[in-house]
Amino acid sequence: PNQGQVVDYSESKFEWIPKNSLTTSVAYTLPLDAAVGDVVLGAYGYWQDDMDTNDDAWIWPQLGWKPEDLQAALDSATVDDYSVWNFRADWNGAMGSAFDVAAFVNNAFDEEYATGGLTVPESLGWVGFSYAAPRTYGVSLRYQF
Repeated sequence: PNQGQVVDYSESKFEWIPKNSLTTSVAYTLPLDAAVGDVVLGAYGYWQDDMDTNDDAWIWPQLGWKPEDLQAALDSATVDDYSVWNFRADWNGAMGSAFDVAAFVNNAFDEEYATGGLTVPESLGWVGFSYAAPRTYGVSLRYQF
């Protein structure tokens, strides 16, 4: 009977997990009279280094692919490092009312980065990525009962 081939994956890297990441945030409440309400300005950042997208990439050079196919597959096996910045301004208790007003921008610098995917060129010949939302912005109004 065919017993298959044993492949040692002990040296494989974890998929979709960066080795290093950093999250930072800073918020500043403006020194305003209490009757005006609280105005809070915030900046929130996230950075991560590159990460592997396939635990089989180390096998690919042994598969006998054409050089350009091998290079395309290897290029898909790593997602570059990236950073994302979000900014927010909150006005809580606007002018002593029960209204809170906020404005925000997420992914302020419109960073394009993959958040997941499936890279299986060795078995299905397919590579696909899911990407994060582009720059988004908006406002919100909330009433506190």
